[in-house]
Amino acid sequence: MNAETLLSILIGLLQLLASLPLVLAADKIPPNPLIGFRVAYTMTTKRAWTRLNKLMGIALASIGAIAIPIGVLAGTSAEAMFLAVADTSTVFALTEYSRIYAERESVKEPAPLGQVEPVKGVERALKVVIVLAALGTIPPTIIIAMNAWSEGLYAAAVILLTLPGLPLYLAYLSLKRPEAYAYPWLSSREHRAITVLSPVSVSLIVAGIETMLVHTLIGIALLVVGIALAIAGLWIVLSASMKHSNSLKDQ
Repeated sequence: MNAETLLSILIGLLQLLASLPLVLAADKIPPNPLIGFRVAYTMTTKRAWTRLNKLMGIALASIGAIAIPIGVLAGTSAEAMFLAVADTSTVFALTEYSRIYAERESVKEPAPLGQVEPVKGVERALKVVIVLAALGTIPPTIIIAMNAWSEGLYAAAVILLTLPGLPLYLAYLSLKRPEAYAYPWLSSREHRAITVLSPVSVSLIVAGIETMLVHTLIGIALLVVGIALAIAGLWIVLSASMKHSNSLKDQ
C-alpha cells in the first residue's frame, strides 16, 4: 500500500469517524452553539434536533465511506473533489429540508425550544454589505480556478469553484430566511448581528484564502478581518447561550 492510497483511506475515514457521534448520540446532545447541525430550524423542537442531526451524521458518514474507494481507485485529488462537492451539496440540501421539517413539526409540537421575540431582517444598508461581501468572492475564484485548470489541476479548479457556494448561500439565508440564524437564546438585536456577521465573515475568509494565491498581503488582511468577525459572532452566540442557561437555572 503506497502513501497516496493510505492518505485516501485516512481522509475518508476521518470524515466517517467524525460523523459517527451525530449518528449514535444525536438524541443525547442538546441544542447548543458548538456541536451538531446548528441552523435554527433544527432547534425548533427536541425531536427536530435529534432527527435532523442524525440525518446529517448519516449523510456525512456515507459520503466519507464512499470517498475511500474513490480515493483508492482514482487518487486523492478525485477524492478531495468529490468530498468538496458532496459535503457542500449535503449541507445546502439538508438546510432546506430542515426548514420544511421544522414547519411540519411545529404543527405537531407547537411548544418551541426558544426564540420568543419576532424574527426581523436586517436594514437595507446592511443587506448591501452582505451582498457585496458574498459577490466579492466570485472574481478571485474564477481567476484562480481558470489558472488551475490551464495548468491541468482540474480537481483543484473544481474545489475552488465550490468555495463561494457557502458565503453565497449564507447571504441568501440572511436576506430571504433570517429565521435560520434565530437560535433560541438570541435576542432580536443579537440575532440581527449574527445575520450580518455570518455571511460577511465567511465571505472575507473565502476571499482572503483565494486572494493569498495572487496577492499575499491583501489576502492576509482579508483573512484576518474575516476571522476577527467570525470570532465576534461566535462570542455573541456563546455569551448569549451562557446567559440563557443561567437564567433557566435561576428560575
